Amino acid sequence: MGALRGWGTGLALLLVFSWATGAVAGDAWPRANSRRLGLGQVPVPEVRGLSEAAARAELSRTGLRGRVHQEPAPCADPAAAGLVVRQRPEPGAGLPANSWVEVAVCPQVPAGRRVEVPNLQGLDEAQAQAALKAAGLRMSVAKRLRCERPELMGKVTCQTPPAGEQARPGQRVGVRVCRGR
Repeated sequence: MGALRGWGTGLALLLVFSWATGAVAGDAWPRANSRRLGLGQVPVPEVRGLSEAAARAELSRTGLRGRVHQEPAPCADPAAAGLVVRQRPEPGAGLPANSWVEVAVCPQVPAGRRVEVPNLQGLDEAQAQAALKAAGLRMSVAKRLRCERPELMGKVTCQTPPAGEQARPGQRVGVRVCRGR
């Protein structure tokens, strides 16, 4: 009987110790953050750059809900298609649990859509980059050529695919740039 009483006392002490340390350690986070966020509020996570499904999952994990809106027009950057580009409220703001976070998703580009490759010849690298981005394409400097004519220095002298050809949004356009002598 004495051994049983000792075992029961040890178990009781273990339970009391576990409860006390769990209550102190486990209670520290909500108390510290409830002062900063407000009682019962949770911080809004960063969901920009995530897919719609990943954003909804992240919001759900933190105790919030996502209300998704499609952007009215395709995004300038084709790589952003299907991703969250805006959210409201901003990350770090405090909201009551189960509140809505508004997110805007860049629409997917239709599979058959094509864009016209702009004429880049004679443009400098920055201008060519801007023209391709505006068309929804990306630039790849294929080669920097030596050239004898100073007026061509830093300018695009050749491109592939050529100007006027149809390309998929996000496709790379290779350019050759004159780098001087």
